[in-house]
Amino acid sequence: MSDNSSNDSKTPPTTSKSSSKKSSKHVLKNDELADQQNENETGQKQVKTYPPRRRAAKSKQPTPLWKLFLAIVVLLVILAMYVNFGATCMLYIEGKKAGDNATDTKKARRRENFAQAIIKQVLHNKTKEAIVDRVKVLLLDFEDEVLGKKVKKNKTEIDTTWSYSNSLLYTASLITTVGYGNIAPVTMMGQGFTVLYSVFGVPLTLVCVSTIGQILARMFRNFMGCVHLGFKDQESGIIYVPISISLAIMFLYLSAGSGIFVAATNGEWSYLESFYFSFITLSTIGLGDYVYGDTGSGDTSSLVAVVYMTVGFSVVSMCFHLMEDECARKLNNLFICLKEKFFQVVDCVIRFVKYKLCCKKREEEVDKGLEESSGVSDKSPA
Repeated sequence: MSDNSSNDSKTPPTTSKSSSKKSSKHVLKNDELADQQNENETGQKQVKTYPPRRRAAKSKQPTPLWKLFLAIVVLLVILAMYVNFGATCMLYIEGKKAGDNATDTKKARRRENFAQAIIKQVLHNKTKEAIVDRVKVLLLDFEDEVLGKKVKKNKTEIDTTWSYSNSLLYTASLITTVGYGNIAPVTMMGQGFTVLYSVFGVPLTLVCVSTIGQILARMFRNFMGCVHLGFKDQESGIIYVPISISLAIMFLYLSAGSGIFVAATNGEWSYLESFYFSFITLSTIGLGDYVYGDTGSGDTSSLVAVVYMTVGFSVVSMCFHLMEDECARKLNNLFICLKEKFFQVVDCVIRFVKYKLCCKKREEEVDKGLEESSGVSDKSPA
């Protein structure tokens, strides 16, 4: 009896579970039938919509202006520390030995040039009086050059006298790949340090200048959007700056630098020569025929040249980023236009081919009908 009672007591839960499963199945079937009825009525499948995620609902906020300025300052400080480190190391490595070697090299070069000039005059002049007069002129020029009264203002020569200003200009021109060539190391340790310094310095400079250019480009886009001079893409929200404005910015910076160098050299350089030096510097050509650090006074001249290079490369990088985005937008629009034209031409060709095939088919049907009618008329009794 106890067993039966226990079995009887266990059966109700199983029946409740089975009944709950059956009821859930019936509910699912009813939902499926309702969905099918709705599909039959509307003819379209109803898609369940879910609420958007919280992350998707959050819109990207623009970076604050102070963070952009802070990033630029940090990158400039990194570059300044690296340039000062290289200048200090080069000044310590080269030292007095490089200056002594440079003095001996200059003296030997002067004597060699003077001797070659005298030999040319002896060979080209036939009379004794002409040779004596010309040699006197050469002796006076040589005396003025040795005493320092006559200095070449425009052309620069390879110099190996190292000061902090020369070292600063040397390291800055090294990592920016300008390479004026007006000063060079003479010791093996200095040449080895130059190689290692360039291996790490050139990529660091490229990364810093490119990053600064991107930040400046973003800030300039926002400015152009505020004054309503740029083109704003409705889909992406990016403000595009015309290429003419970017070119005008670079030209204005070159012109401003030319004026600065004319004033800094006290008229030793003309405006055209200063513009030529600015362009050669910012284009990283660096011919070395004009170097502002050699005509200036002390460390100030080299510091002005280094600051002009750093700011100039950042401005050029900004303009290149702006022009790159504008060119990409125009090429994309051109590609879309060509794509539409191509599909229009293909559509016209397809329609023309279909029209020709249809006309040919109608002509065949007409010819066939004429043949059948002529055959019937032939068979009819006279």
